[in-house]
Amino acid sequence: MRKIAQDRGIRLSNRIVKLHNYLRDEAQEDYLAEQIMKYGSAIGADLIRLQLSDGSMEYIDHLHKAMVNVVKTMRWLNIINDRGYIEYRTYISMRRECSDLIDILMRKTSALVDEIAI
Repeated sequence: MRKIAQDRGIRLSNRIVKLHNYLRDEAQEDYLAEQIMKYGSAIGADLIRLQLSDGSMEYIDHLHKAMVNVVKTMRWLNIINDRGYIEYRTYISMRRECSDLIDILMRKTSALVDEIAI
């Protein structure tokens, strides 16, 4: 499951970088660009850190950080969409990627909690 989450997180992060560049260069919206970049790029970084985790608690911590960053990214996507900077279908597609990633991370977290409880 690590590979699936990592691949999706990195793909989402790459889309966030493109959105950041668009917002900064074409829409002249620096604040929104920086906020979406801050949280969107952190998703990929947190998922890469999962591979370097030493123990279960560190792994769970990185899972949690990744989920928080996905939720914050979704919040900024909502704002960007509300202000009309992206097409609605792009917004829906990126939100769906965020939701799918949260589902994957939640399943992994549940599996770890079950392991720890035994």
